[in-house]
Amino acid sequence: MNSIDKNFDFTSIAVKIKESPCSSDLYFQLGRILLKHNKTQQAFQSFNKGLEYSRNCKDGSLECAGLMAEAGALVESSELYRNALACSPSDSQAYRRLGEVLQALGESGEAAALEAIAQSIEQSHQPILAAHQLETYITLCDSLARQGRFDCALKIGKLALNIAPESIEIRSRLEKLKSQSISSKDISRELKLSTSYQLTETECNEYLQSFHQDGFVLIPNYYSREYCQYLRQKLEKIVTTTHTNVNFLEGAYLRHQKLRRVSADAGVSRIYHLERLLPELEAHKFDPIVARLVSSYSGRPMYSKNLWYQYNQVSKETRYFHVDMFALRSQIKSILYLQDTGLENGPFCYIQGSHRNTDLIRSKFYSTNPPGQNSGYTPEEVEPFADAIIPVEAKAGSLILADVGGAHRGLPQKLGSRSILMQYFMDTPGDIEDEKE
Repeated sequence: MNSIDKNFDFTSIAVKIKESPCSSDLYFQLGRILLKHNKTQQAFQSFNKGLEYSRNCKDGSLECAGLMAEAGALVESSELYRNALACSPSDSQAYRRLGEVLQALGESGEAAALEAIAQSIEQSHQPILAAHQLETYITLCDSLARQGRFDCALKIGKLALNIAPESIEIRSRLEKLKSQSISSKDISRELKLSTSYQLTETECNEYLQSFHQDGFVLIPNYYSREYCQYLRQKLEKIVTTTHTNVNFLEGAYLRHQKLRRVSADAGVSRIYHLERLLPELEAHKFDPIVARLVSSYSGRPMYSKNLWYQYNQVSKETRYFHVDMFALRSQIKSILYLQDTGLENGPFCYIQGSHRNTDLIRSKFYSTNPPGQNSGYTPEEVEPFADAIIPVEAKAGSLILADVGGAHRGLPQKLGSRSILMQYFMDTPGDIEDEKE
């Protein structure tokens, strides 16, 4: 990358990019300027754009990853280091640098595996590698596959095959990865065709204004009806034909509330960490439009903690109005309706403006209820706000963003079933393992 002329500004770079739209150096320069102005997300996007046109994918990715790490954008830095590994899966230093970032993010297990791989690459002149070194390749290969990074996983798998060319296990893994890679690319094409939603600056500002005022915002037609139907059919089949709690090999897990012998939400079943089971949904979990909205609303970077699929069957009782356990800090929930949702099939429901009623929120944590143990309201507490209760009825493909520090609930499922995708956003990166046990 060329050094930046301090006199460059956004306008001059934009003009130069318009004149030379395939210049990787210009995108890299713009990324550096954006970082200097603490615009990490825009810098990340600019770096990625530059890498599309770069002739040296590995070195460009490594340098951009280092810049993002220096700016404290560790999640984005890890993405760029993984991109470098996809370009050059035999680079021991790239494994080591990625491991350092993951260690800082608390992913010590994968960081240790990466260090072992770096060491085994550096010792590859030896005729025989220890069995545990081979296992580190396989571990990383499986980890990448769970994240939907099939092309990179295939390259790592081929390295493992070079070490143990007679291994039936590795050959079997490679065949499965090839099949998953083809399937993922086909579905990703469909996803791109079905989710071409874009926001103008005006629309973004309008949605944010509504979000701040009401505590929630509805964005209609975010996904196509066809894609929602595809997801609903696929996921309903898994839930309705699997009658026990299951831990899937990919790392996702299915939990039926009725098996917990609880009365409220007994008709609810969830597949947690859904993107591990359907890697094409990585695009939904890390949707940049949603990340921008929830981060702008909260005034700081927000991260997806757990994407899950929720299936509601007919039930007489659902949890009453409540605030979520981290209501005293910023916590956002996103809900995507996979089917038309009205009063009969349990829509999301919000007390408009309750996110701004700090006395109402704090009473759940500092008064009669122990912190984080019971954040639900009684009908008597809700009665004064009856006129502000808003059931969010909407068509398939509608997206809801809600500040769950405000009072909310899902209405009881009276007829049929309901399918949604849901996730939480908080101000710390890394997944949480809800209902794992």
